[in-house]
Amino acid sequence: MDKRRNSRALEAGGLWAVLAMAVGLAGCDRRPQFVQASGVVLLDGRPVPNAAITFEPVGGGPLGAANTDSQGRFQLATSDRNGVVPGQYRAAVTKYEVLNIDLSKPGDFRTLEVRWIVPQRYSQLNTSGLQFKLD
Repeated sequence: MDKRRNSRALEAGGLWAVLAMAVGLAGCDRRPQFVQASGVVLLDGRPVPNAAITFEPVGGGPLGAANTDSQGRFQLATSDRNGVVPGQYRAAVTKYEVLNIDLSKPGDFRTLEVRWIVPQRYSQLNTSGLQFKLD
């Protein structure tokens, strides 16, 4: 098996997502080719622990997702496999702290008060500005 390693970084404001990808080139498998993608999420130069990461393929297909560890590191996986299908992706990073919620009104999220640790715009695929080509 031939393996290539690439390293990519993208800055959007103070948020950095650094990806290191190891691509395995397989033989005659009829399933889509998957690439192993891992990285580190940094905010203002510091790792972001316990953040949720979402990668959505621009052309459609299975989402890639992960949670960062205590050092901000993550490894993408789909719902049934480690890795993601190669292609262009939009990404989102979400981390917030719940400050207050009125438990007397179950299901009423208007009472939820949060403090965004990673700025809220990065939590939405259409506003994060984070894009990656995984190959």
